[in-house]
Amino acid sequence: MILYIASMIKRRLYKDLEQSLKVFPVVGLIGSRQSGKTTLAKMISSSKKTKVLYLDLERPSDLAKLNEAVKASLANPVESLRYE
Repeated sequence: MILYIASMIKRRLYKDLEQSLKVFPVVGLIGSRQSGKTTLAKMISSSKKTKVLYLDLERPSDLAKLNEAVKASLANPVESLRYE
């Protein structure tokens, strides 16, 4: 029963994540440890034909990449950029 529920949740999240990626160029997965975030991200990235950047924010080097990207986007704002 637990495996069935876990598989239902993953399928639902997979579909939701795919939909979000059609609308937004960047999507973050946040959740508790061992909840399947990495597995879900890798499943999605393997299904994409475009280049995918995966960042693990527990790695200082990946966190630094994200911080630099945010600084760059704030220094050069785009009119159509939307923050939610």
